[in-house]
Amino acid sequence: MRAALLLLAALIGLAVPSGAGAQAPDAPIAGRRVALVIGNAAYRSVERLPNAANDAQLMATTLRGLGFELVGGGAQVNLDRAGLSRQVQEFGRALAGAEVGLFYYAGHGLQVGGVNWLVPVDANPTRAQDLDFQMVDADLVLRQMSGAGTRLNLVLLDACRNNPFLTRGLRSVGGGLAEMRAPEGTLLSYATQPGNVAVDGMGTNSPYTAALAEAMRQPGLDVFRLFNRVGLQVKRATGGSQQPWVSTSPIEGDFYFAGAAAVPPARVAEPAPPAGPGPAPPAPDPTERLITLAREQRCSLLEVSSTGGRISVSGLAPSRPDWDGFLRQAGATRGIRLSPQAVEFLPAFACEPVDLLAPPVRATRVTAGRLMTLTQREVAAGGTLTLTLRGTGGEAVLLDLFQPDGTVRHVPVPAAAAERRVTVVQPAGSPPGPRLLTALVSPVPLDLGARPTTEPAGPYLAALQRALQSGPEVRADVVTFEVRVPPSPRPPPRTVAGTSAAPSGRCTAVLQRAQLGEALSDADRALLRTGCP
Repeated sequence: MRAALLLLAALIGLAVPSGAGAQAPDAPIAGRRVALVIGNAAYRSVERLPNAANDAQLMATTLRGLGFELVGGGAQVNLDRAGLSRQVQEFGRALAGAEVGLFYYAGHGLQVGGVNWLVPVDANPTRAQDLDFQMVDADLVLRQMSGAGTRLNLVLLDACRNNPFLTRGLRSVGGGLAEMRAPEGTLLSYATQPGNVAVDGMGTNSPYTAALAEAMRQPGLDVFRLFNRVGLQVKRATGGSQQPWVSTSPIEGDFYFAGAAAVPPARVAEPAPPAGPGPAPPAPDPTERLITLAREQRCSLLEVSSTGGRISVSGLAPSRPDWDGFLRQAGATRGIRLSPQAVEFLPAFACEPVDLLAPPVRATRVTAGRLMTLTQREVAAGGTLTLTLRGTGGEAVLLDLFQPDGTVRHVPVPAAAAERRVTVVQPAGSPPGPRLLTALVSPVPLDLGARPTTEPAGPYLAALQRALQSGPEVRADVVTFEVRVPPSPRPPPRTVAGTSAAPSGRCTAVLQRAQLGEALSDADRALLRTGCP
């Protein structure tokens, strides 16, 4: 479950639900727009939030299309405490000279001792004294905005406020969040009203963020009408269980995300068309519908093809329950007949790297096909796996092995060649189970700093996310394989004490007589039972 980080601000203005009325028209707020968008999903010590990273990506894409400058160049996903603090500081600097500042946060949030905290992905407090060192005070964002001189500040919070650390000893968490003093000209929007819990959503995005992104793109909606529309849409989508909330101070001027509505020019009336049915609209392509469904699945790389009216799906899917849900959606789409699928289910540790690399992997497979080929899909612990990298001559290659214990091993790649063969060693004693190999190919090496051969996957993926946002365009591929336990050596055949494994001369003679059907003495039969192998 996700709930809004409810900043109940003590402001000059009033706190109202999203359905409140708008202010009188005023001069529009134009000029430079700056936004910081954060989505924390891959928490390392507590429950992960499936949609938080997706929500941040959707919001970043929407704001960029509406003319906002994004701190860091895009959505900042899965930030640890150092990264979260650094991005807030950069946000404050970027606001200098801007007319509009916007802060969006999706992730865990909680209130302890009257202080509201944004929760980085590496936080794992066991007592209230740990919070100063492991989390970020939400008031820090408002302080950065208050000193920037912007005309309008927007704080949009789609955060989880149930205490994720309850079972880890942190129990002094208050209900809701504490009051905060916001700067003048500020509007704060939350995914739900005080005391309620917001749903994370069954699809790719939360109901709040999906409605917010859609409304932002509609011309003619000032901020008050926009959040009223968002509130009504979320209320309908959740059956009345969730109602977004707004808290605001007086704002001078009108602000439109997509601009004020244009006045349409007068048109000369045209004669009415002749009566009768018009041409039927073209039927939707079921294959395109299925491709859309496939690309909306998190933690997946599904490929859709159509042959003779039958549609095939193959590739990587996140889990059996998620795959079953995909099949139910596909089955509900008219015109789709699925043939047997060749789908491989990804382990949980593979989801974060697959989600990060899915866009360049899809683009690479469309233009150049697969980059990696394995000699086999299974390898014994202590054995080696050989893969071939093709079409990478003269380029930098980053080859990473993601493992079930949450670590990533950086595999050395031989010098540039049109086709490179790489040997991946599986140490003896490696636990059995699936592995994920990822390859990133770029014209120049990505700037990731000095890194150990093996490290926790979380910090590495955060660094890789930043490098992909600011670095050159890359090609990518992923492949899975299985590590198995080597078979135990078979014991040598047992022999009876006092006898040899090879038949003796007497044994041979007795066996020959038995095969010819001759009568055997009691001594011969005893020899066959005990003395002959």
